[in-house]
Amino acid sequence: MIAIITLHMKKKTVFYLKIAGFIIKINCQPTEYQVHHMVFIQQIKLLYQDFFISRSKKADFVIYVEQKKETGVLKYKKNNYIEFYQLKSKTEITIDYSISILQLSQLLFYLISQLLQHKGFLVHGAVMIHKKQATVFMGASGAGKSTLISLLKEKTTPFADDVFILKKQKNNYLCFQSPIFCKQLWIRKTKQAYPVKAIYFLKQSKLTKSKKLKKNEVIKMFIQQVMVDAGKITATNKKALNFIAGFLAKKKAQVFLLSFRKKTDEILKTIIQDKHIDQQHVLRLPCSSSQQPLVQPEQAPNKKSLEVSSRPKLFEPKNI
Repeated sequence: MIAIITLHMKKKTVFYLKIAGFIIKINCQPTEYQVHHMVFIQQIKLLYQDFFISRSKKADFVIYVEQKKETGVLKYKKNNYIEFYQLKSKTEITIDYSISILQLSQLLFYLISQLLQHKGFLVHGAVMIHKKQATVFMGASGAGKSTLISLLKEKTTPFADDVFILKKQKNNYLCFQSPIFCKQLWIRKTKQAYPVKAIYFLKQSKLTKSKKLKKNEVIKMFIQQVMVDAGKITATNKKALNFIAGFLAKKKAQVFLLSFRKKTDEILKTIIQDKHIDQQHVLRLPCSSSQQPLVQPEQAPNKKSLEVSSRPKLFEPKNI
């Protein structure tokens, strides 16, 4: 594959990514620097292949990757900043091949936040998937989101451990994965979306229990987890309030405060009691001879049935 790209450096290479339902087209322009071109493409394929689609007639945003002759330096408040992208139009930007994959990740993060507008938000939280539905865990840094996902990874399907996208689509509230890397490498990326079944705000405690929250409590706690553009805090908060109110207005919307200690079986039992994981669909938990498992061995499903999805076929980038 690398050899083919090397021989066709005078042609452009195109990727199509589908993130939160939006199509991002990455158009890699021809360059004399073959190594830059190859390294950039290898990084895209390695980190974003699960967002690939074969082709799209329409794109919500286009990123042009070019080899710039000069690197721009911007001065702001006595500080110098290296320019790594230029806005061509409302839906097009240009970046240089020298951009790091982390900078590209941040750029995609910014583009998705702009495309969402009033349709949804990037949210600070963790998500697990069970029976094709999402259970969301929110809380301040250190509340235990990543810890909880790690504890439950053998019993449910981890979807996000730090940031996810919550989007309203056809009157449904869906969880999507964000282009930002998860804290843990074992969380698989997918372009698939899942409807929200329940939201838990976390609090580490000596006992594990849950309490259903009132609407006014939820709004105050929820809005603190919405990721806001520093220059648009007031406008974003207003949109977020309307968005949250719409979610809470749904009859099936349930939000809880989950106090927990680091005991996997206790956490699962609590969530089962809230009817957000069915007891008969939980994998068998380790237990002593004096304890009965939550699910009898013959009832436990195959672990593969709990996976998000099989790894999508890797579409090769188009050489045009």
